[in-house]
Amino acid sequence: MGSVKVKFSGITNTGLVREINQDSFRIIERKGSDAPVFLILADGMGGHNAGELASSLAVEYAAGKAEKAKITKKNSPGFITKTMNEANALIYEKAQEDIAHIGMGTTMIMAIVGKDEISIGNVGDSRVYLIRGEEIKKITTDHSLIEELVNSGAITKAEAENHPSKNIITKALGSCSEVLADIYNFKTETGDKVLLCTDGLTNMVRENEIYSIMKETENPEESCRKLIEKANEYGGEDNITAIAVYF
Repeated sequence: MGSVKVKFSGITNTGLVREINQDSFRIIERKGSDAPVFLILADGMGGHNAGELASSLAVEYAAGKAEKAKITKKNSPGFITKTMNEANALIYEKAQEDIAHIGMGTTMIMAIVGKDEISIGNVGDSRVYLIRGEEIKKITTDHSLIEELVNSGAITKAEAENHPSKNIITKALGSCSEVLADIYNFKTETGDKVLLCTDGLTNMVRENEIYSIMKETENPEESCRKLIEKANEYGGEDNITAIAVYF
């Protein structure tokens, strides 16, 4: 990928409490030194295995699109928006077909990694972090009740950590007939590390610990493994998925 070598890896884990894993992810690497890498991650919700179905539908649909797409810097955001809209419609329609699937939905992050920049689409409360130099920065904004309460000043960040409404999300794929993803673009630098993860990680492991693990590990696979181990060490109350990219 040009002068900057990009390494990436992803791992998902059921955790210690849940019986099934409702998280899904895919990494699509296409041939050609300048071809972008697609990272897709989803955290499903809904009873009767509906969350598992919602997240896998979203990821498989987006992966199918990614495998064939002609991507340029200019069309990346539009491609992400369109793909996530179509995945949303697919899940929404599927939910109407079966009473057991009504109300199912999923968070979704779709990232397109070029040689010197990333485009990201986000719906829900899965997250993207950038580790650069001495700091960790949350790139995405959670679509959650808690984020709204923090942003409005109703509660502090510290109060948010153990708030009873922690798991209420305000936007998901499949819960409405239409959804609009947040889009983010940023230039990457040599030495950057990027993390995509579900809330099974961020509800268990604090940002400063995520930063330390990412900072100290030499390769993305090791960092994903250590992050999941840490989340399980703290109770593993949810499914945990991490995708790490090292520049």
